[in-house]
Amino acid sequence: MARNVTKMELARRLTVVRPALSVGQAVSIIDGLTEILTGALAEGESIRINGLGTLQPVTLKARKGRDIRRGRIMEVPEQKTVKFRVHGTLKRAVNGDNPYYMYVASTGKTIITKLNF
Repeated sequence: MARNVTKMELARRLTVVRPALSVGQAVSIIDGLTEILTGALAEGESIRINGLGTLQPVTLKARKGRDIRRGRIMEVPEQKTVKFRVHGTLKRAVNGDNPYYMYVASTGKTIITKLNF
C-alpha cells in the first residue's frame, strides 16, 4: 500500500529541487498555494495545471441513500465537491511511459529531466 506524503515531506522535497528555498519557505509556499486553490474552488473556478491535471468544482444532486445502522431510506442533500481529472503527462509518468520523468528506486526519489532524442 502506498504511503501518504505529508506537507513537511513535500516541503523537504521542494527544497531538494529548489536548493535556494528553506524548509520554512517551502511550507509557506505550499500553504499559500493551498489557500489560493481553496479560494478559487470555493468561488466555482476550475484550476488547470499543465502536466498535473484539472481541479473542477461540481455539485452532486440530492439523492436517496440508506442509513445502514437503522435500515431506513433517507434523503442525502445536494452538496459540492471537487473532481480531479489527471493530465496525460502525469498519467504517463505514473505508468512509466513518459521519458521526461525517471524514478530512481534505489534513492526513492523522482528525478525530472528532459531527455534529448
